Amino acid sequence: MGVTDNLLASGCRARHKRYRSDKEDCFDMRWIVALALVLPMLTASAAQDTPPFDHGIVFFEEGRFAGWPANNGAWNWGDEIVVGFTLGYYKAKPSGHPIDPDRPSVPRQARSLDGGETWSIETPSYLQEDGRERAVARLKVPIDFTHSDFAARLRNNRFYYSTDRCRTWEGPFELPDFGRKGLLARTDYIVNGKHDLMAFIATEKDDGGEGWPCCIRTTDGGLTWRLVGWIGEQPGPRGYAIMPSTLRLSENALLSIIRLRGEIDGERRWWIEGHLSPDNGRNWYRLA
Repeated sequence: MGVTDNLLASGCRARHKRYRSDKEDCFDMRWIVALALVLPMLTASAAQDTPPFDHGIVFFEEGRFAGWPANNGAWNWGDEIVVGFTLGYYKAKPSGHPIDPDRPSVPRQARSLDGGETWSIETPSYLQEDGRERAVARLKVPIDFTHSDFAARLRNNRFYYSTDRCRTWEGPFELPDFGRKGLLARTDYIVNGKHDLMAFIATEKDDGGEGWPCCIRTTDGGLTWRLVGWIGEQPGPRGYAIMPSTLRLSENALLSIIRLRGEIDGERRWWIEGHLSPDNGRNWYRLA
């Protein structure tokens, strides 16, 4: 993989059982049938209606590595787009990410005001002059998640927020550990109300390796958080389930796409899986 491959580009990126949580929430095979019928139609419609993609360079500098926007977050307000990334130094390797582990890497964010046509590079305000993050603080005032310019960022055991479209950040603030050895959070969240937000993160497994995804929630503006439910079974010793990407299907239903690694027929494999929750994250069912 050459240096020119390390570009951060815009525009790119079976068991089913009946469950009844209470008198109002019910999950059965009808969800699976509905998705099986609707998703192909939506895909076909999108293929007909979607114009051709344009690919543009967000950042490029000879000898540098720029990547991992999924680890940092992306936000948009119409034609204004902000995407976080990691900036390091390029190093060719026979496998793995071509970043030099012996040289420093730093968070950066790119901003476009014209729908991704042009980009400017910014240093996030949660970094100090020496390039290090500010010390973890305690959140004392509830966050208004419905602010029109709100953005949240989650990374490992910390969260941050902005109310001016990522120009300035408050935080980092520490997340509780939810009884796990460590957290492996990336940015994935759904705003439910003024002080109500769900986040979808990964934690370390029982053996300390990565990772096992879950849904967490705050209903008091980020002052406290609780574990809602685990997404799927805990992976085995050589596997992981990380980096959920989640959307709301209805008032109670959520769909989360998970990145997995494991062994199939004795060989290491990587794939993605969909998981459906009918009850706002308490229970999850794998879509085979």
